[in-house]
Formats: sequence, C-alpha cells, structure tokens
Amino acid sequence: MAPPKYKDLGKKANDILNEDFKFEQTFELKSQVNGVEVKSIFSDKGKGMTGNMECKKGVSSVGDVTIKTDHAFENPSLMIENTSMMKGLKLKAEMPCLPDKLKKNGVVISPEFKHDSVMFTAKAESGKQCVVIDASFAAGPANVGLQTKATANGKVSGTSAALEYTAGSMILAGKYELDKGAFAGSMHTSVNDQTDVAVAFSSGGDLTLGANYKIDGDSNVKGKVDKKGVISLFYIQKVRKDLTLKVSAAIDSGNLSGSNAHKWGLQAVMSM
Repeated sequence: MAPPKYKDLGKKANDILNEDFKFEQTFELKSQVNGVEVKSIFSDKGKGMTGNMECKKGVSSVGDVTIKTDHAFENPSLMIENTSMMKGLKLKAEMPCLPDKLKKNGVVISPEFKHDSVMFTAKAESGKQCVVIDASFAAGPANVGLQTKATANGKVSGTSAALEYTAGSMILAGKYELDKGAFAGSMHTSVNDQTDVAVAFSSGGDLTLGANYKIDGDSNVKGKVDKKGVISLFYIQKVRKDLTLKVSAAIDSGNLSGSNAHKWGLQAVMSM
C-alpha cells in the first residue's frame, strides 16, 4: 500500500481541527444526466449569492473530462484526468476555456505516481513558470515526506520536510519549513470507536485542541478551541438518503458581546 501524499501527512488530526468548519451558507445539488455528473453549488459568503457548476463525464479514449464555470460564465475551465496510461500513474491537466484567460494563466499539469513504498506528486504551472514537487516514503510505522518549489530561472524555495509516525492508536506528525525556520506538529488518537481527539501546535505559539464524536451512522459532531479562546463547533446530519445538512458555528469567548465576533454556517447537500 502506497504512503499518503505529502499534504496528507497528519491528515487525521487536520481533518478534526480544520475540515468542515465553513462559515457560509451553501446549497449543493448533485445529479446525473445522460451519463454526465452535474454538481451545482450556490453560496453566500456575506457578499451576495454566487454560483458554480461542474459537469463531469468519462470519455474512454481520454479519461474523466470536467468543465467548471461560475454563475456569470466569466472563467470557465476544462480539466482532464487520466489513469490508464501507466499503472500507478494519474495525470491531470487544467486550463481556462477562454483564449485571453488561457494566455494569461496558462496550463496546469499535475502528475501523481504511487507505488508500494513511495508517493510522488507535482504541479507545474506554465503561467507562473514554476513547479511544486513533493514525495513521501514509507518506512515501517513512519512516513517521511519532502516538498520544494522550483521556478524556470532555477530558484528553489518553499522547501519543507514532514514526518508521520504511528504507534498503536496514536499518530504523531510534524513539519519543518526550512525557509521560515518554522515547525508545526500534531497528535491524533482514538479514544474508542466513536471518539477521536487531536491537538496541533507550532513554534509560533499556536495551540488548538479538538475532538470528534460519531453519534451514529447518520450524524456526527466535533469541536475545537484555540489559544485565543475561539470555540468552533460542527454538526452533520444525514436527514434522508438524498439530503445531508451541515451546521457550523464559531464563538469568540473573549469577546462575547462583539457584533462581528461570532460566525455561523449552514450547508445543505442534495443528490438527485
């Protein structure tokens, strides 16, 4: 089994502490029309309603083809994913559909290769003339990863190293950024089949504690608190087979009377 991607080292702790806490109002509709997967998202982030749509279809000679656009059709894009060229290799290419956007932003090519003991990913952007390369390696109970960025003129930056170590039900992870001299770490453990806890910290003094509790097969709740005293909560409920509701809230315990101190979000996901 291949090790996780570099960005997924420490994923279990990151999922508890950072995923799902979305403070916006969103409605997502998933459907399928004549073999085309359609996903429409309508959201309000406090600046008015916006919409996005994705249409995805598998083409035997090419791979999965996805077209994305916003509600104003200002910046439609095309994405192609192919996994049949070579065992373990996945190739993804993204590009704007409009000529002026294509000239400005260029094409993004993202290869991914996995093997029993190595995972390699890269992202090359012709518009920015740079490539980000990362790799992770399995070494028994540990996974080790490296990441760096190189530009067309030979400049190398953003180099970092990461380590994830599993000991029983506990997962320890850490990342060190060479350019900044900064370190961040996390710990995740399962208390029982329903409860997981996580903690994250950094050399800058950041500290976040969180927990996740599975109520049953259709509902889940989690919460976290950071060193500033901001308490964040998340609840998900599968109302029925085709409808899921997600509720998020953030309470600033140090500024309870502040007019803009607290945030909330509601997401509804429906399948047809």
